[in-house]
Amino acid sequence: SENALVIAAHLIRPSAIAYCSAIHYWHMTEHLPNAVYVQSTSRKHQRAKEILGISYRFVTVVASKFFGLSERSVGRQTLTVTDREKTLVDAADRPDLCRGIALLGHALRTTWSDLDHGKLEEYLYRWPTGSPLKRIGYMVESMNLPLVDREERLDRWRSSLSSGIVDLDPGRPAEGQITTRWGLRLNVGETGIT
Repeated sequence: SENALVIAAHLIRPSAIAYCSAIHYWHMTEHLPNAVYVQSTSRKHQRAKEILGISYRFVTVVASKFFGLSERSVGRQTLTVTDREKTLVDAADRPDLCRGIALLGHALRTTWSDLDHGKLEEYLYRWPTGSPLKRIGYMVESMNLPLVDREERLDRWRSSLSSGIVDLDPGRPAEGQITTRWGLRLNVGETGIT
């Protein structure tokens, strides 16, 4: 509920509602998260806490991953949540905190027409590691999501990829076909992302 999100905002500073909780907040899924996920740069906190029967999970990130925040009003209270584009980049970085790569695929398809694609691209380039660009680029291409200057943009994304191979879904066994085009091991089937 929104009350749980407001409580989360007071448990640690700086903080933002993120991951699966932000996906639900932005209506990218109807699935209720099993906890309220809170992102913070602070290292002085517990990893989990339960208050009034609600589980809170705190995820520490480096400062370079703490951006793309949106202030939202809930009644007279204010909370901070990652914006839509940052929520998707976080999900691509940590699918394990978002019910796996399938939920990212669903979230991309659900919200694609409402996204600021320029901002999403900016966030992907700004990210300190290359795995979100690999995962989102592959999914945008394979799900045939519409994009202005699609082929040019996808080519630009591929030319910016970091070296090495990462798993499409790091929570699953490291087996499956490798696509060097995106630097990914496709360890889920096509139906696993759509």
